[in-house]
Amino acid sequence: MVQSRGSARTSGLILAFAVGGVFAATVGVIAWRGLSVPKAPTVKQVVPRAPDVKEIPSGAGGLRQLGGGKGMQVQMVDRKDPGRVAGVLEAESSTPLEGKRYRMDKPRVWMYMRDGRTMYLEGAKGEALIPDLGSRPEDGLLEGDVIVKMFAAMPGNQKPDPLVTPPMLTLATPRLTFDGRAGELRFPDDVRIDGDRIEFVGSNALVVMNEGAERLELLRVEHTTSLIIKPGGKPASASPPPTEAQPATPAPPTANPASPAPAAPEKSQTLYAAWCEGSVKVEQGDRVLTGDRLDGWMRLIGNALPPNAIAGAPPRARHAEPVMLATAYVPAQPARTAQPSSMKAGEPDSNPPISLTWTGPLEVRPLKEPAAELQFNDVFMRCTGPTATSVNVRDAKANITATGAMVEYGATKRDAAIAGNATGDAVLEKPDVGRAVGARFEASLATGIATARGAGSLTSAVKEQPGRIAPAAKPRAITWGSEAQFTFGLKQGTMSSRLDRAMLHGGVTAGDGAKGRLSGESLTAEFEKIDEDRSFLKRVAILGKANAIDGNGGSLAADLVDVGLIRREGDSTESDPASIDASGDVRVTQRDGTLRAKSLKAALTRRPDGDVIATTASAKGDVRYDRADGVMATADELAALPQAQQVTLLGETATVGQRGTVISGGRIELDGAKRTLAVPGKGELNHAPAAKAGETPTTAKIAWQQGMSFDDASGLALCDGSAAAEISKGAIARDAIKAEHVRVQLTPAPPEAARGNPTGEKAPERALQSVVATAKDEATPANVEIRRYAVGAAGAQGPLERLMYLEGREILADNAAGTLNVPTAGKLLSLDKRVAAQHNTAQPPTKGTALFTWKESFSLDRRSGQAVMKQGVKLVQERMDDPSRIELECTELTAQVVESTNASTLDAPFAGELKMATAKGSAWMRYQQKEVTGDVLTYDAVSRTVDAQGNNGNFITAFDPATAAPITATRVLWDLNGGKFQLFGIQQPIVTPR
Repeated sequence: MVQSRGSARTSGLILAFAVGGVFAATVGVIAWRGLSVPKAPTVKQVVPRAPDVKEIPSGAGGLRQLGGGKGMQVQMVDRKDPGRVAGVLEAESSTPLEGKRYRMDKPRVWMYMRDGRTMYLEGAKGEALIPDLGSRPEDGLLEGDVIVKMFAAMPGNQKPDPLVTPPMLTLATPRLTFDGRAGELRFPDDVRIDGDRIEFVGSNALVVMNEGAERLELLRVEHTTSLIIKPGGKPASASPPPTEAQPATPAPPTANPASPAPAAPEKSQTLYAAWCEGSVKVEQGDRVLTGDRLDGWMRLIGNALPPNAIAGAPPRARHAEPVMLATAYVPAQPARTAQPSSMKAGEPDSNPPISLTWTGPLEVRPLKEPAAELQFNDVFMRCTGPTATSVNVRDAKANITATGAMVEYGATKRDAAIAGNATGDAVLEKPDVGRAVGARFEASLATGIATARGAGSLTSAVKEQPGRIAPAAKPRAITWGSEAQFTFGLKQGTMSSRLDRAMLHGGVTAGDGAKGRLSGESLTAEFEKIDEDRSFLKRVAILGKANAIDGNGGSLAADLVDVGLIRREGDSTESDPASIDASGDVRVTQRDGTLRAKSLKAALTRRPDGDVIATTASAKGDVRYDRADGVMATADELAALPQAQQVTLLGETATVGQRGTVISGGRIELDGAKRTLAVPGKGELNHAPAAKAGETPTTAKIAWQQGMSFDDASGLALCDGSAAAEISKGAIARDAIKAEHVRVQLTPAPPEAARGNPTGEKAPERALQSVVATAKDEATPANVEIRRYAVGAAGAQGPLERLMYLEGREILADNAAGTLNVPTAGKLLSLDKRVAAQHNTAQPPTKGTALFTWKESFSLDRRSGQAVMKQGVKLVQERMDDPSRIELECTELTAQVVESTNASTLDAPFAGELKMATAKGSAWMRYQQKEVTGDVLTYDAVSRTVDAQGNNGNFITAFDPATAAPITATRVLWDLNGGKFQLFGIQQPIVTPR
């Protein structure tokens, strides 16, 4: 009855999700990673003191330091700390000009940073304004193969050798101008920067510095040819490589060693914003990002990025499956296993250089107010465009694309996002897997959590699924209305392709590509880990107006639907439904029926043909089942074995019925395969079919105390334990039977193969064949009672007109044979109070009662109207208008009765009128104190006469109180109406007066 049939497409509906990290990987690596410099080891710097004017060398060598001639050296002191030498200007020769300006040949500049780094500048020639001894140049230029080198802090306070010590970064340009008062540095021509982490080619650059704060105030490059960031580059060694016969390089001037070094100043914080625009393109290996504008924000502490400002992901496993936001059957193809992470010779670099190009300017400025972008990150970037297709990310190797109006990456937290705008949603697509569409997608590469903000959808690629019977005609898809969150596993500290959990909210709908569909307010999918890269779907829960449609006409609706799954055999990421748990107004609909309950649980399995079927099922709380053919069932609990077609209904009052017939009990067991129904324990059957127009409905009620069973195939029904049945036709007829056991035999059902009905004709009604009622013991015999009432006003029940009561240890009613038998001692009581017009005889009998008793058996052939009673038979008849009673006793009594029209079946209950009775064997009859005894007495109830005869010449004895002694004769005729005997057996009849 409650068998639930599923399908390979829908009952096995399995949801799998992946979040695309390609845009995060592509965008993240350009977020200033190449500009990060490892913090140099702490070096105790001896701060040079400013030279005293009295200590300036005299004579030709000393005074010529600021004059013309060969050799030139100018020390520059720190403006904030005059005791520290901030730099040295040297030249092979110099020429004084007007206004304290000097022209220099082969000038060299050493700049000593407070953090220990050293900057070195040189050119073919130069010019500078040097106002005073010990002051720095205020403006000037360098030209002719200008080189700028930045060196890391050297151990032991050594001065780097620009020819030997590897620099951190080298800048080359034809010309460089500077304005020391404004802090401006201009590169009007081409500029090339080479470093272990960066390469840059551009022109027309302006740098504005705040010397006091050692802070960049402005960087603007009008044209950039290329910018290459090398994430995998190794920093230059702080120690110079050993050389042979290397002449010692003099260290910068130092202060008196006895003077203590000043305390290190507190490091300041500076926030910067940078942007570039015009056909922005970022490339790294097979990954490409394009957009219209690129913005970046960073936080510097002491003019350096804080530790972990750009959180680097651990090395990726080689050839690992890329992450993609799509939908598939967990997944559509098994994820490829990652190879060992160690790099082998000849393998491509897993973190190749990043190339950036754009057509417009580049500008970097400090922020006056804190930026929201730096609330959680020290480095943040954003690529934007005016339309929803302006920003594109492409991973050619993984065949993944992402399109939107904006891409973001927080380098510190390793958070990435892509979003659309008013013109359209963001789209992530992998053609062989699927497509994701939504307003905004976010992914945290560090935590493995990805979030889709707003409404969105996942659609799988249409392709044949391994192990499926046929390919899906339509793509599998899932949509949500407000938000979706996906949790991925971590591998080597970064998000992997292994999905662990998915949560979707807001009108979630998931389709399997055919007719199957899941929907609800929210959906949660949980996955179990197989290995570092793979998982399989273990659980799906749908909350709030949950609804599942199986594509075969079945559906499940509830407040909560929880599906458990198990992994398929072998090395598979596919899983099959194993259980379902639904609660809250559960409604299961099939093509021909509906089940309702407060909760439902089922165990599921997939058959070899692909269909998912229920092996066990249980429902609790206000359980009700309705089928199209009128079958219904109610219970507090339902337990089923669908494949065996076995259902058990439990409850204070469980019921099952069809078309007005309802069976109830504390436990009802149905077996569809065997076509049986059983009610162990107390129960009852109520039959109340809908009445046809103009007809009085017939109702029935059967109750029992110990149990009831019904075999549909054989048509046998058994009721045990104080069984009682009552059949009523409106208010005018009521039939009842009481017995310890009642056995009802219907026409056997046709064979299973013949039960089909291709013509659509209604199946014939199954007839009642027999009823057997058996008593518990002699003290509580079985009985049948038939009552007929007059019709009262407005169809109400009037006074009792007829009553028939039959009692015995066993009562057998054979409808097929038209017989009624009591094979034991018993009694039969008949009451008739009808008016004459209601009788079927030409001469109506007198109203009254008749009581038959016997000690051996009773049988009635309803077709012939003949009843036979044996052993110790007694008849007591009373007329309602006659206080005298007729008493009859014999060994065997044969009675002829007249029944209603068509009284030959049990469908017309026995309640006949006595027409004639023949008593045999020591027959005796008494009426109004007159008695007759003989071998055979024939009583005509219609004419009210008695014919008494003897067998084989035996005499008849008649007794009349009016005579002194009994009278004997061979025959006696007795007129009960006139009260006269006619005696035969002598020469002439003797008439005895009354």
